[in-house]
Amino acid sequence: MPQHWSCTSWTLSIQICALGLLLLLGRSATLVIQDIPDSSSDKDPVSPVFSQQPPAQFLVSSTTSDTIVFCRAQSTKPPTSSGSSTSTSGTPVNIRWRFEKLEYNLHDGGKSRVVDSDYVGAGDTSSMFNDRGDGSVAILAAAEDADFLAASSRLPKYRLFCEAAVAGPDGRETVVHSSKMLVKKVTNLRYVQAQTLCHSAPRGGVVICKTQTSPDLTDYFNVTHYRFNSTDRTATQLNYSFFQTKYAIFENGYNSLHILHVDEKDVKFRYSAEVSLTEGAKTVFTAKSMPTPIQLLPTSSSFEKPTTVRTVRTAHEIRSGLVVLLPCYLKGAGGELGAGRKYSWRKNGLPLRVSEIPYSEQTFAFVREDVGSLRIRDPRRSDAGVYTCSFGDTLLENVTLDLYSRISVRTPASPLIVDFGGNVSLACDVQGWPIDSISWLHNGRPVEVDGTRIRVTRARESLERGHSVLTIANATLKDQGPYQCFAERFLRPSAQKVPYDSAQSTTEVIINKMPPHLVDQQPPERYIPVSLPGTDGGPVSASGSFSCRFTAAPLPRIRITLDGSRSKFDEFESLSARAFTRQTSASTRRMDVTVNFSPTLPEHTGRLMVEARNDFGVATCEFHLFAVASPSLIIRPFEQKTQYAIRDKNFQHGLQRPWRSSLGVDLAVLSSAIPVSPGDTYDLRWEMRSEGGAVA
Repeated sequence: MPQHWSCTSWTLSIQICALGLLLLLGRSATLVIQDIPDSSSDKDPVSPVFSQQPPAQFLVSSTTSDTIVFCRAQSTKPPTSSGSSTSTSGTPVNIRWRFEKLEYNLHDGGKSRVVDSDYVGAGDTSSMFNDRGDGSVAILAAAEDADFLAASSRLPKYRLFCEAAVAGPDGRETVVHSSKMLVKKVTNLRYVQAQTLCHSAPRGGVVICKTQTSPDLTDYFNVTHYRFNSTDRTATQLNYSFFQTKYAIFENGYNSLHILHVDEKDVKFRYSAEVSLTEGAKTVFTAKSMPTPIQLLPTSSSFEKPTTVRTVRTAHEIRSGLVVLLPCYLKGAGGELGAGRKYSWRKNGLPLRVSEIPYSEQTFAFVREDVGSLRIRDPRRSDAGVYTCSFGDTLLENVTLDLYSRISVRTPASPLIVDFGGNVSLACDVQGWPIDSISWLHNGRPVEVDGTRIRVTRARESLERGHSVLTIANATLKDQGPYQCFAERFLRPSAQKVPYDSAQSTTEVIINKMPPHLVDQQPPERYIPVSLPGTDGGPVSASGSFSCRFTAAPLPRIRITLDGSRSKFDEFESLSARAFTRQTSASTRRMDVTVNFSPTLPEHTGRLMVEARNDFGVATCEFHLFAVASPSLIIRPFEQKTQYAIRDKNFQHGLQRPWRSSLGVDLAVLSSAIPVSPGDTYDLRWEMRSEGGAVA
């Protein structure tokens, strides 16, 4: 028997949980109504909402302790039980971490693809990651740096993200995913040393100070330049200004300081730099170089023609007020041999018009009138490209400038309510550049686009904006739930200085005017044995609890029948039945029906059916109840008989007697053939056993 059964006397009670529904089971039934107010509405989303997501990139540097990254989410659904550590309000949210293992195709520009994905193990100290169970993941200190890199490309091999789940309207989980985090690890920071080298220049020339680290980790570090006064031992941070063009700072691939139009005042100071590394908002490492002096060199009458062209790739994030400096300087360019020659710039092979006024509002201007370095003010996406600098006919610099902006995603803030059988259209606006991928998830799984019923169209409205539309025709119940639009920028070997980025936005679809659907029934078996008592005062009957869960909009009317007859079902209401309703979240669109059934006679068995019906359709929940008789069984005694057997012949005795039970079942018993010998006497006995005992 199912474990939810218990032994009681014959009773029948029906409990129906619905919104505004009163079900009277019989004229003799007693009706009790209990209202529990709820503030939710049909337009309230029930999907989890992230309040903290992992960053797009994360650099691990610790060698002594695990590094912890948090993810937090909450639900707007009213609480149904006590809260949890991963939810600040509403229904408890279950957070689990997942990982993706990446592989890069170097023959296709280094494009990545996912070769493995799974949940992060909990309490597994032998792996690289550990789900701590409180919404956070630990990146284990014991993991080696090389474990985080793909062998062929030396690019990051793992992406992490968290999955938030909350119980949905039909009892199943509603799942959403956070943005994704690319993980890198560098643990040799304690060996890093910073060094600043300055190349002196004649009066009016340019002193170039470049900062290096050993080992070379300039791709990870932030560099800040200082001027050190040996007299009062104070340090002043140096910055570039449109109106004070004494210093030019070149970042992201250069890490250099240019002291422009150097004079005697400049040689009174020493120059140093500080390199720092951050994990999120926390600074985890700093190192300062020793202050380096500079001096004035004799004025040269010739310029030094370079033997090679300096080639550099640099990347900058587009933001308001951004100024990008691209260096170009030739020692001795101001000498006699340099007379009549000028600095010039080209972009993508075409001449570039550059203002000679440093504080000009034009996009392109020289850093200083007698210096060839280029200043780009408030660059736009179109300003990315290959820049070359020449002095006269001498090519000096070849710079590839990559520009990018952070990705943001926006979907409709309010749930989309669609009639059953109608069409769904969800728009996703993506801002940022570059955008390599826009994809859709439904309840944590990729949307299966078939090109007919479910389609995705993409359009690029501008250089820094993407647009995607998901359309679903003939919407059904399975199309209900959370939808997420994901946008990603991949990491490529050819442009590693452009960082990986990921963003997502969640919206929700609610199906309206929906016919009833059966989403769950308990017990799940449709054929249920019902234990009946015997006619001789055997054990009492067992009661069954049968539950059906429907979802519909609007909520359905309920009808319960036995073998197709409502009147037959009503006959068994020998005692008062109680029905009550309570107001649950309207956004659940759910109705639970529970029937407590305690049969005593075979007539109480058959097909028990719960029917849910509204103006748009009908759904049923069925249980087939069949009787199982309990002992004792009664046998009419019969007289003893003496039977004679013939030697060397098989003895066979047949006996047919009615075996009476509460179900009136007749059983025939036939003995097995027994070989006999002269003089043998046999006492034959039949016995029938059942779960309740044995009857001879």
